[in-house]
Amino acid sequence: MLDTRNGIGAPVAKVTNTTLSLQVAGTNGIPTSGVAAVTLNVTVDAAVAPDAGGYVTVFPCDVPLPDASNLNFRTNQIVANAVLAPLSADGRVCFHVFGSAHLIADVGGWSARWSGFTALAPSRIMSTRNGVNAVQRRVVDDNVRLNVLGKGGVPLSGVSAVSLNVTAVNTTTGVHPGYLTVYPCDAPQRPDASNLNFTPNAIVPNAVIATVPADGEICFYVFGGADILVDVNGWFADGSRYTSVTPVRIMNTREGVNVARQPVDDTTVALDVDFVEFLGLGAIALNVTVTNTVAPAAGGYVTVYPCDAPRPEASTLNFRTGQTVANAVIVKVPRTGPHTGDVCFHVYGRADVIVDATGFFMP
Repeated sequence: MLDTRNGIGAPVAKVTNTTLSLQVAGTNGIPTSGVAAVTLNVTVDAAVAPDAGGYVTVFPCDVPLPDASNLNFRTNQIVANAVLAPLSADGRVCFHVFGSAHLIADVGGWSARWSGFTALAPSRIMSTRNGVNAVQRRVVDDNVRLNVLGKGGVPLSGVSAVSLNVTAVNTTTGVHPGYLTVYPCDAPQRPDASNLNFTPNAIVPNAVIATVPADGEICFYVFGGADILVDVNGWFADGSRYTSVTPVRIMNTREGVNVARQPVDDTTVALDVDFVEFLGLGAIALNVTVTNTVAPAAGGYVTVYPCDAPRPEASTLNFRTGQTVANAVIVKVPRTGPHTGDVCFHVYGRADVIVDATGFFMP
């Protein structure tokens, strides 16, 4: 719905230290009214960043620019992130770029105002860099706990999950790349899953829909070292159509989990997500990671889509050779026909693909 490289939704021009407004309601199959938020995959290309790095903030156009970010970039990077973006009263979404970049936004779905999801203007509710609701220190091979209830517009009760944008900055690693895992602190153990991956001196964001336990405490575990920034942009009520789960690994081509044990090389892999705990769902929330990557000169990418539809001209995440990259996606699950339950993962280039399920929507 937006591509400033090709004049889709906006003039052909990079967005430079300014805000671009995009009419969303009434376009691309989205109703003209009754929409609380849309799911977007936002990508920056041909980026030029200041020394401290550039960023993009996505927000409803009828509120002031929030002190929050949805994705961060360095010069010449191609970076994508999932965004659950609330709409303004007149159906618009604004994109503010600090630095300069082309913007691409692909729409994946929308949430009705009566669906149990409440969209919020993005608000920073934790920063270990600045001591916001956490001790002012980098997190090194350790957990940080955050009570999300009552913060950033989230109510004190009746919350089953929150929509977050989590960013790791000032990163350090040992022999292996670092990662960050978000999970409810009352889980019996930390899940064998990751929400974002990082190398030294990186700035890495990712969208996370996190389960909120009864006491409201969400844990952020860092393997390696990083400052953690957390922005909230919405919440799900108890009894809503969305059910958040502690992350569970449902596919791993590196280890042969539910698929062949081999990298995906310029082809498509189908995964039947109708496991017992997800049987009959209408859409599934995933965190998709690529590693052991080999990309063509222009870069590689992964597209996630329902297998009963043609492969869309869109990407879920982008990578260069040697990168480990993660992104969140909510994808519709086919309910009829020969592809019932099948979600497809197409790789342009070569990569191992790791998929964690974080929640689901019932039809």
